[in-house]
Amino acid sequence: MGIAVSSMKSNLLDMSLDAKGAVDLKGEKLEMDSSISIGLRGKDTSYRSKIYMVDSVLYTSDKDAGWKTKTLSGEEIDAVWGKQLDMLSASRYLDIFPTSDADTPQLVEKDGVTCYLIEMTPDPEVFNERLLGLISQGGVSTQVLPFDTPDIFNNARVRFWIDADTYHLTGYEMTADLTLEDNGSVLNGNIENTGRFYDFDTELAIEAPN
Repeated sequence: MGIAVSSMKSNLLDMSLDAKGAVDLKGEKLEMDSSISIGLRGKDTSYRSKIYMVDSVLYTSDKDAGWKTKTLSGEEIDAVWGKQLDMLSASRYLDIFPTSDADTPQLVEKDGVTCYLIEMTPDPEVFNERLLGLISQGGVSTQVLPFDTPDIFNNARVRFWIDADTYHLTGYEMTADLTLEDNGSVLNGNIENTGRFYDFDTELAIEAPN
């Protein structure tokens, strides 16, 4: 996910969030490596975190603090795997769209895979709410920037790529323009949130960290 916001005088915000991971649904194991960099009003910060889940134990690491472990309850484990399954379902995104607002699917080549490309225009109110939630998860405080202002995103567009043979969701892309006011100045920007899913049914070797 990337966000850029600027005024006529200067860049106010540059933010990027990158995450890559692997999930073994059958073996109930996962690993995730994510990094965030934020340039906010001339100050740069960044951090990186890693997560593993093996044998019902969650391992988390933040910078050089070492590994922390937590044994999850049955309810917590079910929630983790429910979320992972949900991530791979296009239906999780459909509440942001009017029921009749999808374009006719096209057959295209995406990363060497024949896919159905579906382009949709989201409901502005729901789209704004969803993206504001993603921004807050990325660590940008609404007390620093007025991101709690409604309807700051416009000209939004979403694309889905669905494998034509397996019907797996192989990718999505959300883009929008951004306009807001800050201390009397009009700020303009853009946001892009993309995801790729690949190597389905590949054998994985995910092990707990030492």
